[in-house]
Amino acid sequence: MKKILLMLLISCSLLASQVPENVDQSIRAWVKKTYNVNEYGSSMQKMMYEEEIKNYLWLMKYAEDKATLKRVMGMYPPSEWGYSMVKMMYEEEVKNNNW
Repeated sequence: MKKILLMLLISCSLLASQVPENVDQSIRAWVKKTYNVNEYGSSMQKMMYEEEIKNYLWLMKYAEDKATLKRVMGMYPPSEWGYSMVKMMYEEEVKNNNW
């Protein structure tokens, strides 16, 4: 069990190290604002922080249509909606662009 927790901690640290400092701070602020520690607990905050980091990295690495990504980020600013929403809406926009 301890080994698994250590592996998760290391993987989260490696993911976070790939994110620019200003983006990391923005994600932390959004998570803290959206998932209040008194209401959701620190475990939920940590889980959502990790999820937001993963979504940010996915968008930067795999989002091929940069114009659509820019448009979606304008409609759903990550500081208000989070990268999970941006990723979901980006995927919907790309899918619907081709119908």
